[in-house]
Amino acid sequence: MKSAVRLETVTEFLGGPFDEPPLSVGRLKEGMKSHAFRFEIGRSRLVVRIASAIRGFEKDSWAYVTVGKQVPVPRVVALGRFDAENAYCITEWSPGVTLEDLVPSVAETLVDEVRDVWSEIAKC
Repeated sequence: MKSAVRLETVTEFLGGPFDEPPLSVGRLKEGMKSHAFRFEIGRSRLVVRIASAIRGFEKDSWAYVTVGKQVPVPRVVALGRFDAENAYCITEWSPGVTLEDLVPSVAETLVDEVRDVWSEIAKC
């Protein structure tokens, strides 16, 4: 079960890893295990996700390094401890929608592309 994370707490936290304060911090649709917030630093558009375990975030970093040239995986900018109970992962923003948010008729048109992505991952 994920603990509640307040927007104000995230905004304050994001002042630490960067030389300037974050702009336009806003909550994104959350996953089952993490909270997500979009923000800007200078000209960079970024996302911070917060979850109880860092392991999944370490896998994101591995995926970018391993298959990032073949599969659109956001670059991990930073990861570490958010607080005593939670870890964080800051990545570059990748616009788009999740497969779960697509209407079935559109999702069905992407089956071959999704299979190709999973095939590239499996080769690793």
